[in-house]
Amino acid sequence: TLHALPARFTVTGGGGYCSGGTGVAVGLSGSESGVNYTLFRGATQVTVVAGTGSTIPFGLQTVAGTYTVTATNATTNCQNNMSGSAVVTVNALPSCLITFNNPPPWGFDTTCANSVGNLYSATAGMASYSWAVSGSGTIVGSNTGSSVSITAGPTGSYNTSVTLTNANGCVSNCIKSTPIKSSPTCVLSGPSSVPCNSTGNVYSVSNGSFTISSYNWSISGDGVITSATNGSSVTVTAGASGSFNISVTSTGFNACPSF
Repeated sequence: TLHALPARFTVTGGGGYCSGGTGVAVGLSGSESGVNYTLFRGATQVTVVAGTGSTIPFGLQTVAGTYTVTATNATTNCQNNMSGSAVVTVNALPSCLITFNNPPPWGFDTTCANSVGNLYSATAGMASYSWAVSGSGTIVGSNTGSSVSITAGPTGSYNTSVTLTNANGCVSNCIKSTPIKSSPTCVLSGPSSVPCNSTGNVYSVSNGSFTISSYNWSISGDGVITSATNGSSVTVTAGASGSFNISVTSTGFNACPSF
């Protein structure tokens, strides 16, 4: 006696999904009662579902591979391979790494109080970027490029975060914390009024409890510094009239300047 083969239906579904996701659906376009439908991934049997006379969902598949279906009549054991296949691919999430491009000279991922132009970059070649900052920092300019510029606040720290989306639509997030180093206090002392053409006018800077690594003095107006400009004090010769302005930049042991 010849028995009819199970009717041939078409495998449906498949596609790609992002790693860590719920997978993609695989199914069959129809089914017959009294027929069992076996889902294979390559040569590996995944599941068996009894026909109902309607479409069959095999559920969400999370393992990459090519899925096919074989129908077996439960009474006669006659088999028939269903048409087509469903391919499942697992797309990798983008690698997320934030790099601080211009940290201060001491080489750690910290920055100075109120510093500008703190530049951070993320993995190149993404389809989109979305930057955010929390804490004591502010984004300056665009937050949708592969890099971002941040102005630090006066104290504390800030967290720089970015959401990356790759060409497959997969998303990763990463975050980088940047502590803020304080600048030395800066108090100038010296005469506020001096005779014209006077010499030996001494100006000094006090930086409180900070240990200072360097000084840089300058003068404008009608006066001349007559001593070295890299110490904690300078000597000024006044001009014949008018005024002069004297200033100093002192840099602490952590390389943050105070003006």
